[in-house]
Amino acid sequence: MSSNFMSWAYCERNFVKKIDVDISRARSMLEVANGRMGFLKGVGVGEKTVSFLVEGYYEVMKELLTALFFAKGLKSRNHQCLFSYFYEKFSDYEGEARFLLRMNMIRNRLNYYGEVVDLGWYENNRLEIFRVIDILKRKVLELV
Repeated sequence: MSSNFMSWAYCERNFVKKIDVDISRARSMLEVANGRMGFLKGVGVGEKTVSFLVEGYYEVMKELLTALFFAKGLKSRNHQCLFSYFYEKFSDYEGEARFLLRMNMIRNRLNYYGEVVDLGWYENNRLEIFRVIDILKRKVLELV
């Protein structure tokens, strides 16, 4: 496992617990993610809004991963474990899993250090953001 990802085995021991499969909660999280996407698509992109758009898209990704967890009968107390699970269980999507980690770092820089997202970064990565969200959504829809 790459050192960029928390070990899935460590996650299972310390942060993830098995629960009953909860398709209802998975669907609810999917609805929240879809609602957030609808809201974000209505926000104009500019220097003053781009950081909050990227943060919002990160939240969509996290909500979809949480939905996937509920559909698989899992619950995590750590966001890093959501990414580790995706990396571990969907190895065909390693690049996308690494992009999730980048989004997490960007979101953390904004929330904890006040660093803003460069509009150029968003413009260069916008399609990848939507592509990863689409992949996550398809993975959830396969289960619900």
